[in-house]
Amino acid sequence: FVLDFEATCVEDKKIEPCPEIIEFPIIVVHLPTGKKIDQFHHYVKPRFNPKLTKFCTDLTGITQEMVDGGH
Repeated sequence: FVLDFEATCVEDKKIEPCPEIIEFPIIVVHLPTGKKIDQFHHYVKPRFNPKLTKFCTDLTGITQEMVDGGH
């Protein structure tokens, strides 16, 4: 499995009260061949900072619409 979570972020300071996961991506890879076998991808709307910053969208490519839809 390859996991690479994305979280809320702001530029040049700590996000309060804490960063929140906004993307759950999983890729299953066959190690001997490096071939992708399967994948799962889900977006989550953050609770404490529900509005993504422009910096976060620019950094991750995740838009407000993606997290609002939760998929």
